[in-house]
Amino acid sequence: MSAESGGISVLCVESEPDRADRTVRLLEAADDRLTVTAVCSAQSALEYLDADGIDCVLSAYALPEIDGLQFLQTVRAEYPNLPFILYTTAASEDIVSAAVSADVSDHLDRPQQPDGYQNLAARIRAVVERERVRRGAASDHEQAKRVLEASPDGILVSVERELVYANPAAADLFGAAESDLLGADPVSLTDTDPVIWEPKRAQADDELLTRHRSSFPTLDGGRVDTELTTNTIEWQSGTGIVAVLRDVTESADTERNVDQTRTYLEGIVNSVSALISLKDTEGRYLLMNRRCRELLGIDESTNVVGMTDDQLFDEQLADKLSVDESDLFETGETSESEVTVPTTEGERTLLIRKTPLFDDGDPYAICAVATDITTQKNRQHALTERVKELSAVHRVVDMFNAERERNEDLLSEFITGLPESFQYPSRTDARITYGDRTVTTGEFDPDCPVIDAVGRTQKGPDLYLEVACRPPDGESDPFLAEERSLLDTLASVIAGYLERRSYIEELQRYETTLRALGDPVYALDADGRFTFVNDALLDRTGYDKSEILGEHASLLLTEEGVERGSAVIRDLLDSPEETQTAKWEMELKTADGERIPAENHVALLPFGEDGFRGTAGVIRDITDRTERERELRRRKDLLVRTERMADVGGWELDLEAGQIYWTEGARLIHDVSEEFEPTPDKAIEFFHPEDRERINRAVARCRETGEPFDAEVRLITAEGRERLIHIRGEAVSENGTETVRGTLQDITELRENEQQLTVLNRVLRHNLRNSLNVVTANAELLVDQLQQFRSAVDEPNEPTEAALREAVSAFPFAEALDNLEQIETKAWELLAIADKSRELGEVIGQIDHTGRLDIGDLLSSLVQEYRQQYPEATINLDAASVSVEASAESVSLALEELLENALKHAGSAPVVDIAVRQPSESRVEITIKDDGPGIPDIERQALEEGEETALKHSSGFGLWTVNWLLGRLGGAVALDETEPGTLVRVELPAA
Repeated sequence: MSAESGGISVLCVESEPDRADRTVRLLEAADDRLTVTAVCSAQSALEYLDADGIDCVLSAYALPEIDGLQFLQTVRAEYPNLPFILYTTAASEDIVSAAVSADVSDHLDRPQQPDGYQNLAARIRAVVERERVRRGAASDHEQAKRVLEASPDGILVSVERELVYANPAAADLFGAAESDLLGADPVSLTDTDPVIWEPKRAQADDELLTRHRSSFPTLDGGRVDTELTTNTIEWQSGTGIVAVLRDVTESADTERNVDQTRTYLEGIVNSVSALISLKDTEGRYLLMNRRCRELLGIDESTNVVGMTDDQLFDEQLADKLSVDESDLFETGETSESEVTVPTTEGERTLLIRKTPLFDDGDPYAICAVATDITTQKNRQHALTERVKELSAVHRVVDMFNAERERNEDLLSEFITGLPESFQYPSRTDARITYGDRTVTTGEFDPDCPVIDAVGRTQKGPDLYLEVACRPPDGESDPFLAEERSLLDTLASVIAGYLERRSYIEELQRYETTLRALGDPVYALDADGRFTFVNDALLDRTGYDKSEILGEHASLLLTEEGVERGSAVIRDLLDSPEETQTAKWEMELKTADGERIPAENHVALLPFGEDGFRGTAGVIRDITDRTERERELRRRKDLLVRTERMADVGGWELDLEAGQIYWTEGARLIHDVSEEFEPTPDKAIEFFHPEDRERINRAVARCRETGEPFDAEVRLITAEGRERLIHIRGEAVSENGTETVRGTLQDITELRENEQQLTVLNRVLRHNLRNSLNVVTANAELLVDQLQQFRSAVDEPNEPTEAALREAVSAFPFAEALDNLEQIETKAWELLAIADKSRELGEVIGQIDHTGRLDIGDLLSSLVQEYRQQYPEATINLDAASVSVEASAESVSLALEELLENALKHAGSAPVVDIAVRQPSESRVEITIKDDGPGIPDIERQALEEGEETALKHSSGFGLWTVNWLLGRLGGAVALDETEPGTLVRVELPAA
């Protein structure tokens, strides 16, 4: 007989075959749910345990090889939770004590009469049922807990304004450890209305599920905008508030995960042997457990939710199953009836207890619990003795089903009614001890005859039940064997219920919390095939449940996603138990081919006897977040490119917080990297010392009066470059914070270009005017001279030879030639200026196109060119092979101007010495020395002052060009007087 059908497989270990056969026969006769196998040695028993599934071991103390205690210890080493009952002919207290210490499930004297095997059968059932309840509750509890731990949303539970639970996601949200949150005040922690955290107020206002938007501070100094969803919860016999915190910047709207929670609750209900069902006020089924389906012939695949008895059964059976239901909501009381019905196991008699369920006084369902009492009906004698037990057990069940009661109240109510189950109620008193709680009836006397029983639990304290009786005169033992069996049964039942209630209370807390979760949820087996999906996942992917269950995860995941998920699971399997959850990004494939960016929060399912059982996960749609991140990257790239092209940067100053923020453009202007952390003090140090006070006053006035400012100031970059900056700022108020925001623009090149245009314009206008004046004046003189000559030879009559000779001799040929030479000279000067201006304009357009330039090669080429142009000159070159970082066109133009100036003004046979050296890693020096008369003061001023004024005209234009070009390249030029001649020093940045 299988455990699924309620059967129990017992292994009986006896030293004598006859006694073993007798035990098998009497036990199976006492209870047809028992299947008993007998062996005659401990060794045979161990081999049998290894080969077949056994629900309980029943062992005698006296065995051939080893005694029952040694056998018990051997079994416990291999099967720590297997129920084990030790029975002896006359056990001493030492043997009993040793058996309890070895974790025996139960111990009793060997039955001497056949009726005693009824008691033994009952005790076997009690220890086996207790173990089955433990296994079911432990599995359900662990799965629910892991789902909560894997939840991507923060979950808090508060009782009386004190946090008693926080999951890892909540700890991450607050930037704290889970232990730091326990005990905290949720109102102060989340900066929310205290009313949210008052369960009585929420229930009174009929607001059992509320949502709030809130911005609260985290423990690490930041703030988080969240959607706060709250509900009431029963937590450790008290009413509290469960809150789900979701970061609304990243989350989609939540959906409730009803199917997942129902799975866990159905697991609990399906683990019991009673028939359990739940109907709404219209008689439609909400729930039917596995045992009920099996006995009434309802296939597991049939969805009974929403169906009535008339739809599921024939008319006669439907009438029997719905009896008394119409009046329950009016009376509000529990009804009890016996019904004989046809079942898959033949005709059975059911004891059905129906209880109406109310929510704030409104009826919403009927809970029916049916017990198969066919065997009791068929055995009238056994039924008579069982009445007490069943009444007591049902009373215990009723008390424990009344979830409003505390454990102390339940124990007190139970112990008060217990004496009524014994044959001398008025002479009987009882005492029960559970942990640190002891409850007795009024006159319990331990000196009277006492029977006791122990209810074992797996994790909690054991329960001790004692009954004392003052026997009538002449009677030494006032207890019946059935009463002793009853006590054992009640102790086991109560202990099992107390432990199970502890599990259920914890599961209910998790259930209530899980109701607030609404993301897609799934479970996979060890082969990666779907064993569970909730409605949220079906809605999001467009599949039916039948299309997904049993399919491989690759149905919904891309090939890359499957590989990534497999790697994550392998990492979890190799990790310590406390890190057996993970999250990873993937693409979710829908039925119509759409790919949805998602974040998968996965956890390993509790390991079973065969090891790894699979995974469970919660999936979050991150489409919006992905789009926001993509848009943010695009905007940031656009901003960066715009700032670079316009030499513009942004800044924000918060003086109260002592913080300043720079955009990437601002960092480029300051020549600092992304790792540089600006502060207000560091930022002001970048400005020229003479401009700092001006900036400080402008910022202070902007903060105080709101007056914006606009100024041009000098800035020294991190690399030592002096730049002219156009800075603007204005006051901004956001969320109660006052800041100053503005822009920086590098206008150095703009101003230099303006200067260049001004100089070129001035030079061209001045030289054109002067040169054209000279040309015009000389042309006018030449015209006058020619007109006079013409007048002399232009007579009415044809001029004579003498007249012509006289006119020619009188014509001022020297003056005319001088006029023509001046016209020609000025014309060539104008052409030279035009060529130089054109060349300078072309070079300026390329000045920012810098690169590595070998200065030795450049000078060698220039020297060879000027040696041909000035053959009478001596040009000496001493140049090492060094490189500079500059524009080749700009450096070439500047050096040409300096060489030409030295050769042009140094005399008829000039000597020019050129040398190149690198005094440091960052600088290259070029010297050009001539033996000429020196550079005129007007041109020296143009070079040293870096400007060309209207008074100086074009005299210093060439050297001004040199100074301007080298300055733009990060270099410098200086003059030294020598005897004879001039020494020009040029510095450029080394490459």
